Amino acid sequence: QAILSAMLEHSDDDALQAMALGSLKVLSFDNIAKSTLRLKGTMSIVTDIMQKHIRNPTIQSEGCVILGNLAVDNANQFVFPVSEGVVHAVIRAMLNHPDSLEVHEATCFT
Repeated sequence: QAILSAMLEHSDDDALQAMALGSLKVLSFDNIAKSTLRLKGTMSIVTDIMQKHIRNPTIQSEGCVILGNLAVDNANQFVFPVSEGVVHAVIRAMLNHPDSLEVHEATCFT
């Protein structure tokens, strides 16, 4: 919750967002943490941050990994439906960073 609160409170801070997304990315690989992150509205927050920092490739790639991880429940072999906003965030990341291998790799696994 502290990470998400900091992201919302300091939404204009590129460096904070990149670090926060890096932390969320690590958590998003854990099945128990995924459940909590989904309940806290993490997908929506990440999508909003990606839109706000569209020119930052680190934020775009980290965001895509998080969105992809939260959309899949590996333990139960289930894919959660995602909002149109999530789909648009991934597409915008690709279109705004055509030369970034890091962004494109992240979007391909989303």
